[in-house]
Amino acid sequence: MYIAFCVHIQEALKLTADLRKRKQDLLDKQLAQQKLLIERLEKGGVGPEQREALMTTIKKLQVGFML
Repeated sequence: MYIAFCVHIQEALKLTADLRKRKQDLLDKQLAQQKLLIERLEKGGVGPEQREALMTTIKKLQVGFML
């Protein structure tokens, strides 16, 4: 019984580690996306509608990043 319990704990720890890695990967991708959008805004050459859409997307990414 003790061995089975230890196996379950090891599986839970592995799942937790996997989830943390996936979360970090997603956060890294989200941050990279946000940087690209900011660079695009800073470059200029975007119309007012595109600028507004980019700003909206950046704000949504920031909110998602904080969760």
